Amino acid sequence: MGNPVAKVPSVVDWCTWAHAQGLNVYAVIDVVQDKSPRWWRTDGPRELNLFADRTQDPQALEIAPRLRQIAASESAMAQTARLIGEQSSEQPDAFLVASALSLDPLCARLVRRFDVLADNVEMLLRIWDARVLLTLRHAVSAPTANALLAFGVQALVSDRRGAHVAVDLCDATTDPLLTTPVPLQAAEVDALVNLAQPDALLAMVREQDENLLQDVPDAQRHGLAEQQLGECLARRFLSPRDQALALCLAIEHGPQWWEAAEWSGCLQQACETTLWDACQNRLETGA
Repeated sequence: MGNPVAKVPSVVDWCTWAHAQGLNVYAVIDVVQDKSPRWWRTDGPRELNLFADRTQDPQALEIAPRLRQIAASESAMAQTARLIGEQSSEQPDAFLVASALSLDPLCARLVRRFDVLADNVEMLLRIWDARVLLTLRHAVSAPTANALLAFGVQALVSDRRGAHVAVDLCDATTDPLLTTPVPLQAAEVDALVNLAQPDALLAMVREQDENLLQDVPDAQRHGLAEQQLGECLARRFLSPRDQALALCLAIEHGPQWWEAAEWSGCLQQACETTLWDACQNRLETGA
């Protein structure tokens, strides 16, 4: 299979490669993240609502993920490349799939992957989210990943740093999840949750002050959140509130604020209480 996750030269090159292999190209669109909306539906492309068999609620269907087929024409590929290129690195709203499957069978396979079993409890896996798809091979065992990714040859996904990577899928003729959802081990669920922590911190900061993240270039936000989370975990600052505060301090004072002499007393106190309490005390005493 080679490298399961590899950099690609360009979106157009990847689409051209896929069509040259006789594969169909699709966009999986996360409408919730597509706030513009940039992927506005037109009369041209075939598109399916991935929640059509799960709900009849008009509001739910309006924000449900979509599966859109991309034509092999130069204009369609150029438009797709533009839309993929314009998306946020922090909050990507789409990824591409190269698959031998036609639209309806691919839709059915994706829908079967929404539900997974964890300790015999059914959970929703947001596999239509580019952020989730990017982390799957890092979070679960190879057999589980192959079962979950058995819907094509490759996916083109944001690397969260302003570029894109090709993620190998599993080109299975018969769907291994045709009759039963995939079971996830507790460790796999924990790994998925842990890999989503930087995004949770970014969401907390955005809720606190939606303008704060504007000071960080879009392609650097996820990396900064990862770095600050690592610093917190190394010091056993396990509270999400402390971790979000660390990210806020990194935005205001720089990612290496931990090493500045002016913060040494605060951090020493934080090891005995919490980073939040130590910073509050610093503000009150001016120390």
